[in-house]
Amino acid sequence: MVILAARLYKHPANIAQISKSAHNASQLSQDEAEHQIAFWWATQLSPTIGLESLRTVGLKPTEIGRLIFESLSRKEMVSLGVYTETSGHTVLPISVDETETQFVVRLYDPNQPRVVPKLIINKSTEKWSITPYVATTGTRGSIQWTGPGRLDIVPISLRSRLGNWSLLVDF
Repeated sequence: MVILAARLYKHPANIAQISKSAHNASQLSQDEAEHQIAFWWATQLSPTIGLESLRTVGLKPTEIGRLIFESLSRKEMVSLGVYTETSGHTVLPISVDETETQFVVRLYDPNQPRVVPKLIINKSTEKWSITPYVATTGTRGSIQWTGPGRLDIVPISLRSRLGNWSLLVDF
């Protein structure tokens, strides 16, 4: 869902390619919305996306923070994967501030669209946390971790090249 939100935010005129009657995302029919969410969810199965995820999931949290900072500075949208021992979730970094001691990344989370969670990365300890965080079970709280292996970033542009999705042509 976060990929669809990013695409519609960056290219609002593309709604015409999704629906003949909708002028904005809130006017999409349930079928149109479900089809688009399913299509863009399925793109995560691409080898291109998987390789980028594998490349970045091993980075230190400060390296992830730096990549987010650089990407948003270039106005390049990226998705941020957040992983626990049992699940994963994707959010969209929407802004980032860097100080001497930390990165503060504000996020769009489709599980809580009216709230702006924050990812805080401590540069000296490599500890990070997201508050508030909604688990896949619906439980609200926060998530925290120290070290690499729980975050990845993937440029939205990698999912935007429709030529990469020949497996989904008849989707």
